[in-house]
Amino acid sequence: MESYLLMFYDTIFGFVVLFILTKVLGKTQITQLTAFDFISAVIFR
Repeated sequence: MESYLLMFYDTIFGFVVLFILTKVLGKTQITQLTAFDFISAVIFR
């Protein structure tokens, strides 16, 4: 059960960080990201 809570925490934290990054970087730089950049940002926080 504890591993599920940790996984849930990591997922929520990752989404919050991505949301903040998109607000900080702005739309012009987000459109320049490749799929690899996006996936590596999700995986490596």
